[in-house]
Amino acid sequence: MVRITVLIAAVSLFALSACTAITDFDMPTGGLYDLNANIPADVGVTLAGDGTGSLVLNLTEPLPTAADAADQAAMDQEMLALLTDGTVNLTVQNAAAVSFLLTSGTQLAAGAVPAGAGQYALSLDATRSVLTIVFFNETSTGATLNSGETYTALFDVAADNGFFVDTVATGPFQRTVIVN
Repeated sequence: MVRITVLIAAVSLFALSACTAITDFDMPTGGLYDLNANIPADVGVTLAGDGTGSLVLNLTEPLPTAADAADQAAMDQEMLALLTDGTVNLTVQNAAAVSFLLTSGTQLAAGAVPAGAGQYALSLDATRSVLTIVFFNETSTGATLNSGETYTALFDVAADNGFFVDTVATGPFQRTVIVN
């Protein structure tokens, strides 16, 4: 009887210490990736001679990974889809508050070159740390980004998206956009 009591006590102590180790792990808020904490203060946009621009987000921590390659590909598509369905909005605006929603319009396949107003393509590199939006540098209303002007990127993340910390309570967060 004493051995059983000692065994139960030892198992209970082990279980409690294991729970403590799990709860001490530093998980992101709600187990979600925090874009605000992982996007640097400055965001770069490079304008090309063919009328396109590339906005590159160099994330300080890679996006979450899945258990295997098939699941990873599906997860990547699901995360990138959040940029196109209005769940994660990325708007670039100038000092006069003229805005440019980079992912409104027609999405092209990754690697395709946008050739008309409103066209864009999304890609995520193999390290899961660089997200690139290649866009045609003109909206349907004729707005363009210009080298040397001051811009701000506003990121707004809707709740209940399953991947990213939402900005519903805090409002959109912003970054300085440097256009080359």
